[in-house]
Amino acid sequence: MTEPAELSASAWLETWGELVGMVAGFRRACVLFAALDLRVFDALEDCDAPVAGALGLGTRETETLLRALAAQGLLELQDGRFRLGSRYRPFLLSGPESAAADLARYSQENVVWLELAEILRGNKQAPQLYSRELFDGKAAEYPALRKFNALHARAMFDTCSEHIGRPRRILDMGGGDGVLAAHVLERFDEALVTILELEGGAQPAIDALAGEMSVGRLRIIYGDACEYVANPPYDLVIVNELLELFGAEDKARIVRSALASTAPGGLVMITKFALDAAGVFPLSSALFSVRMLLKTGGYLETDPEISELLADNGAKDIRVFKVGPLKTTFLASRD
Repeated sequence: MTEPAELSASAWLETWGELVGMVAGFRRACVLFAALDLRVFDALEDCDAPVAGALGLGTRETETLLRALAAQGLLELQDGRFRLGSRYRPFLLSGPESAAADLARYSQENVVWLELAEILRGNKQAPQLYSRELFDGKAAEYPALRKFNALHARAMFDTCSEHIGRPRRILDMGGGDGVLAAHVLERFDEALVTILELEGGAQPAIDALAGEMSVGRLRIIYGDACEYVANPPYDLVIVNELLELFGAEDKARIVRSALASTAPGGLVMITKFALDAAGVFPLSSALFSVRMLLKTGGYLETDPEISELLADNGAKDIRVFKVGPLKTTFLASRD
Protein backbone atom coordinates (compact mmCIF):
# COMPACT_ATOMS: atom_id res chain seq x y z
CA MET A 1 0.00 0.00 0.00
CA THR A 2 1.35 3.42 -0.95
CA GLU A 3 1.99 5.69 1.99
CA PRO A 4 -0.30 8.76 1.95
CA ALA A 5 1.40 12.01 1.10
CA GLU A 6 2.06 14.25 4.07
CA LEU A 7 -0.16 17.32 3.92
CA SER A 8 0.71 20.83 4.90
CA ALA A 9 -1.11 22.20 7.92
CA SER A 10 -3.46 24.29 5.77
CA ALA A 11 -4.21 21.35 3.43
CA TRP A 12 -4.85 19.05 6.41
CA LEU A 13 -7.26 21.52 7.97
CA GLU A 14 -9.05 22.09 4.66
CA THR A 15 -9.44 18.35 4.04
CA TRP A 16 -10.57 17.71 7.61
CA GLY A 17 -13.13 20.47 7.29
CA GLU A 18 -14.41 18.96 4.03
CA LEU A 19 -14.85 15.51 5.61
CA VAL A 20 -16.51 16.88 8.72
CA GLY A 21 -18.83 18.89 6.50
CA MET A 22 -19.89 15.62 4.85
CA VAL A 23 -20.58 13.69 8.04
CA ALA A 24 -22.06 16.61 9.98
CA GLY A 25 -24.51 17.66 7.27
CA PHE A 26 -27.24 15.92 9.28
CA ARG A 27 -27.11 18.75 11.82
CA ARG A 28 -28.44 21.29 9.34
CA ALA A 29 -31.18 18.90 8.31
CA CYS A 30 -32.14 18.12 11.91
CA VAL A 31 -32.47 21.81 12.75
CA LEU A 32 -34.96 22.16 9.89
CA PHE A 33 -36.77 18.95 10.87
CA ALA A 34 -37.15 20.26 14.42
CA ALA A 35 -38.46 23.60 13.17
CA LEU A 36 -41.04 21.85 10.99
CA ASP A 37 -42.10 19.55 13.82
CA LEU A 38 -42.43 22.48 16.23
CA ARG A 39 -44.21 24.59 13.56
CA VAL A 40 -41.70 27.37 14.15
CA PHE A 41 -42.37 29.15 10.86
CA ASP A 42 -46.13 29.38 11.41
CA ALA A 43 -45.51 30.56 14.98
CA LEU A 44 -43.22 33.33 13.78
CA GLU A 45 -45.86 34.38 11.26
CA ASP A 46 -48.79 34.37 13.66
CA CYS A 47 -47.32 35.50 16.95
CA ASP A 48 -46.36 39.06 17.91
CA ALA A 49 -45.62 37.98 21.46
CA PRO A 50 -42.34 36.19 22.30
CA VAL A 51 -42.38 33.05 20.21
CA ALA A 52 -41.03 30.78 22.95
CA GLY A 53 -44.43 30.69 24.62
CA ALA A 54 -46.17 29.72 21.38
CA LEU A 55 -43.69 26.89 20.85
CA GLY A 56 -43.82 25.69 24.43
CA LEU A 57 -40.05 25.97 24.74
CA GLY A 58 -37.70 27.77 27.09
CA THR A 59 -36.20 31.08 26.05
CA ARG A 60 -32.65 29.71 25.65
CA GLU A 61 -33.84 26.72 23.61
CA THR A 62 -35.92 28.93 21.35
CA GLU A 63 -33.19 31.49 20.75
CA THR A 64 -30.60 28.80 19.99
CA LEU A 65 -32.87 27.12 17.46
CA LEU A 66 -33.85 30.40 15.80
CA ARG A 67 -30.23 31.48 15.50
CA ALA A 68 -29.31 28.17 13.88
CA LEU A 69 -32.12 28.64 11.37
CA ALA A 70 -30.97 32.19 10.70
CA ALA A 71 -27.39 31.01 10.24
CA GLN A 72 -28.65 28.77 7.44
CA GLY A 73 -30.40 31.71 5.81
CA LEU A 74 -33.93 30.53 6.50
CA LEU A 75 -34.72 33.33 8.94
CA GLU A 76 -33.93 37.03 8.81
CA LEU A 77 -33.63 39.41 11.73
CA GLN A 78 -36.09 42.30 11.24
CA ASP A 79 -36.60 44.98 13.89
CA GLY A 80 -35.20 42.72 16.57
CA ARG A 81 -37.40 39.74 15.59
CA PHE A 82 -36.73 36.69 13.50
CA ARG A 83 -38.89 36.39 10.38
CA LEU A 84 -39.06 33.75 7.68
CA GLY A 85 -37.16 34.81 4.56
CA SER A 86 -39.49 35.82 1.74
CA ARG A 87 -38.22 33.22 -0.76
CA TYR A 88 -38.98 30.40 1.70
CA ARG A 89 -42.48 31.50 2.64
CA PRO A 90 -44.33 29.47 -0.05
CA PHE A 91 -42.37 26.37 0.97
CA LEU A 92 -42.38 26.47 4.78
CA LEU A 93 -45.64 28.14 5.83
CA SER A 94 -48.75 25.99 6.15
CA GLY A 95 -51.01 25.91 3.12
CA PRO A 96 -52.21 23.67 0.30
CA GLU A 97 -48.92 24.02 -1.62
CA SER A 98 -46.59 23.95 1.39
CA ALA A 99 -43.48 21.81 1.03
CA ALA A 100 -43.38 21.05 4.76
CA ALA A 101 -44.68 17.48 4.34
CA ASP A 102 -42.26 16.83 1.47
CA LEU A 103 -39.32 18.01 3.56
CA ALA A 104 -40.38 16.24 6.74
CA ARG A 105 -40.45 12.86 5.03
CA TYR A 106 -36.67 13.07 4.67
CA SER A 107 -36.41 12.69 8.44
CA GLN A 108 -37.92 9.21 8.03
CA GLU A 109 -35.52 8.50 5.17
CA ASN A 110 -32.55 9.43 7.36
CA VAL A 111 -33.38 6.52 9.65
CA VAL A 112 -33.15 4.11 6.69
CA TRP A 113 -29.91 5.58 5.34
CA LEU A 114 -28.20 5.19 8.71
CA GLU A 115 -28.57 1.45 8.12
CA LEU A 116 -27.05 1.66 4.63
CA ALA A 117 -23.99 -0.49 5.36
CA GLU A 118 -26.08 -3.28 6.91
CA ILE A 119 -28.59 -3.15 4.05
CA LEU A 120 -25.77 -3.37 1.49
CA ARG A 121 -24.32 -6.35 3.37
CA GLY A 122 -27.71 -8.03 3.16
CA ASN A 123 -28.14 -8.18 6.93
CA LYS A 124 -31.12 -5.82 6.93
CA GLN A 125 -33.83 -4.67 4.55
CA ALA A 126 -35.31 -1.22 4.09
CA PRO A 127 -38.75 -0.97 5.73
CA GLN A 128 -41.65 -1.98 3.52
CA LEU A 129 -43.26 1.44 3.85
CA TYR A 130 -40.09 3.05 2.48
CA SER A 131 -39.67 0.49 -0.30
CA ARG A 132 -43.28 0.68 -1.47
CA GLU A 133 -43.63 4.46 -1.42
CA LEU A 134 -43.05 4.89 -5.16
CA PHE A 135 -45.52 2.15 -6.08
CA ASP A 136 -48.47 2.93 -3.81
CA GLY A 137 -49.77 6.21 -5.17
CA LYS A 138 -48.35 8.45 -2.43
CA ALA A 139 -47.65 11.41 -4.73
CA ALA A 140 -50.79 13.31 -3.68
CA GLU A 141 -49.39 13.57 -0.15
CA TYR A 142 -46.43 15.64 -1.36
CA PRO A 143 -47.51 18.83 -3.17
CA ALA A 144 -43.98 20.12 -3.71
CA LEU A 145 -42.98 16.90 -5.42
CA ARG A 146 -46.00 17.21 -7.71
CA LYS A 147 -45.07 20.78 -8.57
CA PHE A 148 -41.45 19.78 -9.20
CA ASN A 149 -42.65 17.07 -11.58
CA ALA A 150 -45.12 19.40 -13.28
CA LEU A 151 -42.46 22.04 -13.93
CA HIS A 152 -40.14 19.43 -15.39
CA ALA A 153 -42.91 17.96 -17.54
CA ARG A 154 -43.45 21.37 -19.10
CA ALA A 155 -39.71 21.92 -19.58
CA MET A 156 -39.35 18.49 -21.17
CA PHE A 157 -42.02 19.12 -23.78
CA ASP A 158 -40.86 22.68 -24.39
CA THR A 159 -37.37 21.37 -25.12
CA CYS A 160 -38.53 18.60 -27.48
CA SER A 161 -41.66 20.19 -28.96
CA GLU A 162 -40.44 20.67 -32.53
CA HIS A 163 -39.53 16.97 -32.76
CA ILE A 164 -42.77 15.61 -31.30
CA GLY A 165 -45.46 17.24 -33.41
CA ARG A 166 -49.01 16.76 -32.15
CA PRO A 167 -49.50 13.11 -31.22
CA ARG A 168 -53.09 11.99 -30.77
CA ARG A 169 -52.79 8.64 -28.99
CA ILE A 170 -50.33 8.76 -26.08
CA LEU A 171 -49.29 6.07 -23.60
CA ASP A 172 -47.80 7.14 -20.25
CA MET A 173 -46.07 4.11 -18.73
CA GLY A 174 -45.99 4.27 -14.93
CA GLY A 175 -47.62 7.71 -14.79
CA GLY A 176 -49.97 7.01 -11.91
CA ASP A 177 -49.40 10.36 -10.21
CA GLY A 178 -51.18 11.99 -13.17
CA VAL A 179 -48.80 14.95 -13.34
CA LEU A 180 -47.36 14.22 -16.78
CA ALA A 181 -50.76 13.19 -18.16
CA ALA A 182 -52.25 16.48 -16.94
CA HIS A 183 -49.65 18.46 -18.86
CA VAL A 184 -50.05 16.36 -22.01
CA LEU A 185 -53.84 16.77 -21.95
CA GLU A 186 -53.44 20.53 -21.55
CA ARG A 187 -50.78 20.83 -24.23
CA PHE A 188 -52.43 18.66 -26.88
CA ASP A 189 -56.12 19.48 -26.88
CA GLU A 190 -57.04 16.58 -29.17
CA ALA A 191 -54.89 13.98 -27.42
CA LEU A 192 -56.22 10.78 -25.88
CA VAL A 193 -54.00 9.59 -23.03
CA THR A 194 -53.69 6.15 -21.48
CA ILE A 195 -51.85 5.63 -18.19
CA LEU A 196 -50.37 2.17 -17.63
CA GLU A 197 -49.92 1.55 -13.93
CA LEU A 198 -49.81 -1.20 -11.32
CA GLU A 199 -52.94 -1.89 -9.29
CA GLY A 200 -53.24 0.76 -6.58
CA GLY A 201 -50.72 3.10 -8.17
CA ALA A 202 -53.04 5.36 -10.18
CA GLN A 203 -55.29 6.80 -7.48
CA PRO A 204 -53.66 10.28 -7.61
CA ALA A 205 -54.38 10.46 -11.35
CA ILE A 206 -57.94 9.23 -10.87
CA ASP A 207 -58.56 11.87 -8.19
CA ALA A 208 -56.87 14.74 -10.01
CA LEU A 209 -58.14 14.04 -13.54
CA ALA A 210 -61.65 12.73 -12.98
CA GLY A 211 -63.05 15.27 -15.43
CA GLU A 212 -60.76 14.13 -18.23
CA MET A 213 -61.69 10.51 -17.51
CA SER A 214 -65.41 11.31 -17.63
CA VAL A 215 -65.17 12.75 -21.15
CA GLY A 216 -63.00 9.90 -22.43
CA ARG A 217 -59.72 11.78 -22.89
CA LEU A 218 -57.97 9.76 -20.20
CA ARG A 219 -58.15 6.12 -19.29
CA ILE A 220 -56.29 3.98 -16.77
CA ILE A 221 -55.20 0.45 -17.51
CA TYR A 222 -53.43 -1.86 -15.10
CA GLY A 223 -50.52 -4.04 -16.06
CA ASP A 224 -46.78 -4.66 -15.90
CA ALA A 225 -44.62 -2.31 -17.97
CA CYS A 226 -42.11 -5.13 -18.42
CA GLU A 227 -44.66 -7.21 -20.33
CA TYR A 228 -47.26 -4.86 -21.78
CA VAL A 229 -47.62 -4.53 -25.55
CA ALA A 230 -50.32 -2.16 -26.83
CA ASN A 231 -52.75 -3.14 -29.55
CA PRO A 232 -53.30 -0.90 -31.38
CA PRO A 233 -49.98 0.90 -30.79
CA TYR A 234 -49.56 4.56 -29.84
CA ASP A 235 -48.21 7.67 -31.54
CA LEU A 236 -46.13 8.57 -28.48
CA VAL A 237 -45.05 6.28 -25.64
CA ILE A 238 -43.63 8.05 -22.57
CA VAL A 239 -41.38 6.36 -20.02
CA ASN A 240 -40.91 9.04 -17.38
CA GLU A 241 -38.61 8.26 -14.44
CA LEU A 242 -39.63 4.61 -14.49
CA LEU A 243 -36.51 2.70 -15.47
CA GLU A 244 -34.63 3.76 -12.34
CA LEU A 245 -36.90 1.50 -10.26
CA PHE A 246 -35.54 -1.64 -11.92
CA GLY A 247 -32.41 -3.68 -12.52
CA ALA A 248 -30.71 -4.02 -15.89
CA GLU A 249 -32.78 -6.94 -17.19
CA ASP A 250 -36.13 -5.31 -16.43
CA LYS A 251 -34.97 -1.97 -17.85
CA ALA A 252 -34.38 -3.72 -21.17
CA ARG A 253 -37.78 -5.40 -20.99
CA ILE A 254 -39.52 -2.06 -20.44
CA VAL A 255 -37.68 -0.46 -23.35
CA ARG A 256 -38.70 -3.37 -25.59
CA SER A 257 -42.29 -3.04 -24.37
CA ALA A 258 -42.31 0.69 -25.08
CA LEU A 259 -40.94 0.22 -28.60
CA ALA A 260 -43.37 -2.60 -29.33
CA SER A 261 -46.24 -0.35 -28.19
CA THR A 262 -45.22 2.44 -30.58
CA ALA A 263 -46.87 2.76 -33.98
CA PRO A 264 -44.75 2.98 -37.14
CA GLY A 265 -43.66 6.60 -37.42
CA GLY A 266 -44.33 7.09 -33.71
CA LEU A 267 -41.91 8.04 -30.95
CA VAL A 268 -40.70 6.71 -27.63
CA MET A 269 -39.81 9.38 -25.07
CA ILE A 270 -37.68 8.41 -22.06
CA THR A 271 -36.96 10.93 -19.33
CA LYS A 272 -34.65 10.47 -16.36
CA PHE A 273 -32.37 12.29 -13.98
CA ALA A 274 -29.14 13.09 -15.81
CA LEU A 275 -26.09 10.96 -14.97
CA ASP A 276 -22.78 11.03 -16.81
CA ALA A 277 -21.03 8.02 -18.34
CA ALA A 278 -18.92 7.47 -15.21
CA GLY A 279 -22.02 7.49 -13.01
CA VAL A 280 -20.65 10.19 -10.69
CA PHE A 281 -22.00 13.54 -11.92
CA PRO A 282 -24.06 15.30 -10.85
CA LEU A 283 -23.68 14.31 -7.20
CA SER A 284 -27.45 14.49 -6.67
CA SER A 285 -28.00 11.81 -9.31
CA ALA A 286 -25.29 9.50 -7.95
CA LEU A 287 -26.97 9.73 -4.53
CA PHE A 288 -30.38 9.25 -6.14
CA SER A 289 -29.09 5.97 -7.55
CA VAL A 290 -28.26 4.83 -4.01
CA ARG A 291 -31.80 5.81 -3.01
CA MET A 292 -33.26 3.62 -5.76
CA LEU A 293 -31.06 0.72 -4.68
CA LEU A 294 -32.41 1.04 -1.15
CA LYS A 295 -36.02 1.39 -2.25
CA THR A 296 -36.37 -1.18 -5.01
CA GLY A 297 -33.01 -2.81 -5.74
CA GLY A 298 -32.85 -0.72 -8.91
CA TYR A 299 -30.41 1.98 -9.91
CA LEU A 300 -30.27 5.15 -11.99
CA GLU A 301 -28.89 4.45 -15.44
CA THR A 302 -26.19 6.59 -16.98
CA ASP A 303 -27.32 8.61 -19.97
CA PRO A 304 -25.21 6.55 -22.43
CA GLU A 305 -26.78 3.38 -21.01
CA ILE A 306 -30.22 4.56 -22.17
CA SER A 307 -28.95 5.31 -25.66
CA GLU A 308 -27.42 1.83 -25.79
CA LEU A 309 -30.63 0.20 -24.53
CA LEU A 310 -32.63 1.92 -27.24
CA ALA A 311 -30.17 1.06 -29.98
CA ASP A 312 -29.77 -2.56 -28.85
CA ASN A 313 -33.54 -3.03 -29.03
CA GLY A 314 -33.96 -1.67 -32.53
CA ALA A 315 -34.73 2.00 -31.95
CA LYS A 316 -33.76 4.43 -34.69
CA ASP A 317 -32.98 8.15 -34.89
CA ILE A 318 -32.08 8.40 -31.18
CA ARG A 319 -31.86 12.01 -30.01
CA VAL A 320 -30.73 13.24 -26.60
CA PHE A 321 -31.89 16.50 -24.99
CA LYS A 322 -30.67 18.16 -21.81
CA VAL A 323 -33.65 19.49 -19.86
CA GLY A 324 -32.20 21.98 -17.40
CA PRO A 325 -29.38 20.88 -15.09
CA LEU A 326 -31.17 17.82 -13.69
CA LYS A 327 -32.92 15.89 -16.46
CA THR A 328 -32.17 14.17 -19.75
CA THR A 329 -34.81 13.24 -22.33
CA PHE A 330 -34.39 10.73 -25.15
CA LEU A 331 -36.54 10.54 -28.27
CA ALA A 332 -36.39 7.54 -30.58
CA SER A 333 -38.35 6.02 -33.43
CA ARG A 334 -39.17 2.35 -33.71
CA ASP A 335 -37.66 0.45 -36.64
